[in-house]
Amino acid sequence: MFLLHHTDDQRKISEFLYAHPKSLDEQIIDEIARNRKVCKYLDLPIQHINDRILKLMNRKVDRKRIEFLVKQLKKIKGISLRTTVIAGFPTETDEEFNELYNFLNERYFDWLGVFPYFREPGTVAARLKQLPGDVIEKRYKRLLRLQSKLIKEFSQKHLNRVYPVLIHHKGNTLIGHTRFQAPDIDGQVRVMSRTRGLGKIYKIKITKAYRGDLYGE
Repeated sequence: MFLLHHTDDQRKISEFLYAHPKSLDEQIIDEIARNRKVCKYLDLPIQHINDRILKLMNRKVDRKRIEFLVKQLKKIKGISLRTTVIAGFPTETDEEFNELYNFLNERYFDWLGVFPYFREPGTVAARLKQLPGDVIEKRYKRLLRLQSKLIKEFSQKHLNRVYPVLIHHKGNTLIGHTRFQAPDIDGQVRVMSRTRGLGKIYKIKITKAYRGDLYGE
């Protein structure tokens, strides 16, 4: 919290990228909203939304708390949210999976990371009754389709808008990211010009969106 508050006195923009749901509180959310030097972006990895599965995962947070945090964050003007979920956790029922799917389909999150459950020897989850591989794969692919849909919708809404873009790679095209893209995780902005310098921020008009990446000039 001190670090977030301290950034208010700095000239540079800070990226507070990640917060575990059990560690995020109203004071931090208020500071993100208030502090103009903090990017309005946050990765909030919920992993699941069903209370029983969350308890098995030892997440130390329940659905009610997650919903509260997400709704408070969405009140922040211009904020973009990312989350990560696991498909096919041991003992997950069809009903519990559908609860997760339906929650994600509420469009709270702009970016979504999806992983199939993988059994790791020595973990508590490894001792639970495992789901058949084909069930895990089916649920994983269903979430991937939702992921593609959400990212496409999010990317399309930025067409014909102008955003500050930080350029960090120079090749056939310049590559950078905006305030709503975490480097190396989310999509990126490809700039159809090689006349701009690395490490600098430029205003770029978005002209195309494809598979999560934005293109501009």
